Amino acid sequence: MSPNKTWAGFVFGVLAGMCAAMIFASTVTGAGLIYSAAIGLGFGILSQAGDLAESALKRGRGVKDASDLIPGHGGVMDRMDGVVIVASVAAVMALSMDATAPAHALLFGP
Repeated sequence: MSPNKTWAGFVFGVLAGMCAAMIFASTVTGAGLIYSAAIGLGFGILSQAGDLAESALKRGRGVKDASDLIPGHGGVMDRMDGVVIVASVAAVMALSMDATAPAHALLFGP
């Protein structure tokens, strides 16, 4: 899949997502830190999965970079692969929890 990925990068990437979610939740009145930590953990793992999936697609096609728009950085999709999968799952989750107030549902839970 992606030979240059490390377990340390995976762990710290996931922990960073969890910490960012908790820090954000701490600034919003009524948001639960435990719920936010769980969401951050899940989205952190999804982001890593998106990165690995995009790397696998590139390896399967025999290309190193998805584009030349950002030279030496694998292309735009290498910068956005985690965001795309997390945003898609977050949108589906939020809308399925409460279609009338999806952002509120995602932040405060069902």
